[in-house]
Amino acid sequence: MICRPGSALNILVVEDEWLIREMTCLYLREVGWEVIEAETGEQAVDVLRGGQPIDVVFTDIRLKGRLTGWDVGDAARDYRQDIPVIYTSATAPLPSRQVAGSRFLSKPYNPSTVHRTCQTLASDTRRCLEDGLPRSPVGRHGLHSKPDF
Repeated sequence: MICRPGSALNILVVEDEWLIREMTCLYLREVGWEVIEAETGEQAVDVLRGGQPIDVVFTDIRLKGRLTGWDVGDAARDYRQDIPVIYTSATAPLPSRQVAGSRFLSKPYNPSTVHRTCQTLASDTRRCLEDGLPRSPVGRHGLHSKPDF
């Protein structure tokens, strides 16, 4: 599902640190968005396979469990090729495995930055779909710079 202009987004937030997850989810709910929480990559993949409508995936890279945030991004793109993915970590993402068209936010981040980045990526995806254009000219693991916020 891609949101319509002015509609609420459905965000999957994947974060193993409960306080960070709570803070981020609370903020996104306060702006009127639907938030689905996952503590591990495995939980996130289960959510994606469950068929719930998700507009943006926001995932920490280093997670408890077997799967990483990189794996969550890959699974999200298996779920839907154009789904926006935002990665986050307190450490530099080396080596980078970002999916095409994704963004990286360094921790600590301001929840309002997550909000703006979600809006931007969802809007870009919607615009490309409406115009019949591919979302990104690079492959599945293409590298993109951080947004200028």
